[in-house]
Amino acid sequence: MVEPFSPLHTASTMASSGLPRNPAALADHADAFVAALNTPAGQAASGLTAAQFTALSTAMTDLRTFVGERETAAATYRAAVEKVEGQQETAEALYRDLRRQANGHTAMTDELRALAGLPIRDDTPSPGALPAVDDLTAVGRPSGSNFLDWSGPTGGGLRYEVFTRLAAGGEWTLVGSSTSTDFLHQEAGAGVARYYRVVARRGERAGEPSNEAAVYV
Repeated sequence: MVEPFSPLHTASTMASSGLPRNPAALADHADAFVAALNTPAGQAASGLTAAQFTALSTAMTDLRTFVGERETAAATYRAAVEKVEGQQETAEALYRDLRRQANGHTAMTDELRALAGLPIRDDTPSPGALPAVDDLTAVGRPSGSNFLDWSGPTGGGLRYEVFTRLAAGGEWTLVGSSTSTDFLHQEAGAGVARYYRVVARRGERAGEPSNEAAVYV
């Protein structure tokens, strides 16, 4: 003998109350309940009225409507997120390019640099410890180039060497150096996970390696 509603009584859809947690499954379950009992015999046996069955059917119809609205809103939200991410990539690339251009201009004073959030130039060679970078970030671009940015002094013969490797624990490879606080790795390759770090150098002296920054595009 087949039990009533047996297609709907599954462990994956039933909550501890005996009702499905999924809205669509709950509505289907209620429809089967109404179909089985909303008859003269069913009403007499259950003690429920036609008005109660109608109210239940209406509630489930509204539930299905709200589920549809939620799915539409979710699709709209996903589209909005994609727009934000695309615009952020465009805006960030422009901002970084302008920062790099301003940072390399010799007419920029320390006062302007401080106001613009750019690193203050270190125009006097120092025999002391070289700067340690701890805020290295890497942003990948669909073109296959990766943009690196960090904070630190510049000038005074100071340069930053940029190293990369393809996997954690692999060998570090020098890919270039910069006298500013950013670097564009133009041949990083699309669809490749890379790790980066920078090391400050002045002459033959080297500072401590920076934090690692990972990027995948």
